[in-house]
Amino acid sequence: MQNHTYRVTGMTCGHCVSTITKAVKALDAGARVQIDLASHRVEIDSRATNATQMGAAIKEAGYTPEDLWNLEWNPEDGGTYEEFLAASKNVPSQD
Repeated sequence: MQNHTYRVTGMTCGHCVSTITKAVKALDAGARVQIDLASHRVEIDSRATNATQMGAAIKEAGYTPEDLWNLEWNPEDGGTYEEFLAASKNVPSQD
């Protein structure tokens, strides 16, 4: 099973959660989808699809997924390093 973790901007309500969940499940009905609306974090465990496919499905549903595997803190983007760490906590190690 592969784990895909994203920060998804534009997610503001339960309808957004439902829309993203449906988009993911359309690719892999057996996927486990956990969404934390407050932190805009979407975590997906899937056997059938890869990160690129999942990100594309979320984007096609009308949202902007940011793959947390590739996320780097840049002070010019705004926010503190502590906020960056809080937003990206629990990202699995790539080791």
